[in-house]
Amino acid sequence: MLRVKIHPPLSAFSRRVLSALVDATVPHTPKIPIEPTEPVVVWLEAMLACFPWHLRRGFPLGLFAIELLPFLYFRFRRFSNLDREARRAIVRDLLESRWSLKRDFIKGFTGLALMGYYTLPEVLKHLGIDHQEYLDRKRGEREKLLGHPVS
Repeated sequence: MLRVKIHPPLSAFSRRVLSALVDATVPHTPKIPIEPTEPVVVWLEAMLACFPWHLRRGFPLGLFAIELLPFLYFRFRRFSNLDREARRAIVRDLLESRWSLKRDFIKGFTGLALMGYYTLPEVLKHLGIDHQEYLDRKRGEREKLLGHPVS
């Protein structure tokens, strides 16, 4: 699993909100034997290290806004303290928002979270995708084309 140091690292507060948001956006299916939230959070933290500095600094602010968002819906609990279905309802409302900033933030985040989800080995195995077989086949094609072994 990816472990990259980001600077500055996410606080415990930001990590808790990130975990709750991932839990609300990625699919949960009994056919996949793992709980996907923690590996996807680790993947997102590694991706955060690749963001430009202004996005890396602004990401925790977006998480803070998401954490306090339920108060606008008269749910007097933080986002991370809501159950999964209530969180998913808020995410659905954000996806259908008329305000493009909210809509685009949650669409971008959902895209990143799903990218992390679909890179998990258990999910790939469930989908029947074998990357190693594909890489070996492509390496063989390159060796045949070039006439010598490719490392």
